[in-house]
Amino acid sequence: PSAAAVGAALTRAEAALDTRVRAAYVRMCGYLHEPATRAILYGPVKGAVLDACGQLQTLLHATGQAEEYEPRLRALAAKLEAIEAAPSQPAAEAPPPPQAAPIPEEAGE
Repeated sequence: PSAAAVGAALTRAEAALDTRVRAAYVRMCGYLHEPATRAILYGPVKGAVLDACGQLQTLLHATGQAEEYEPRLRALAAKLEAIEAAPSQPAAEAPPPPQAAPIPEEAGE
């Protein structure tokens, strides 16, 4: 891959991590209050991103471009970990979970 293509892909990945992934995690925190449940659901997302970073790192090593992009890949992995450790918005700012509709009382009870 060309240096421009790799740089553009990393820029898109960084932007998506800062906006989409973080926003989804913050929203999830509003609905799921148990950290273990959040970790179970976030694990596959985190794993897929880390796997993609590893594949890119392998490709960059094979093409001799690893040194140029290594810091950005490490920063991307660190941001991914930081989302889970401390989302940028407290869970209280996420929308509240939907409430179940009340069950109507039957006549004659």
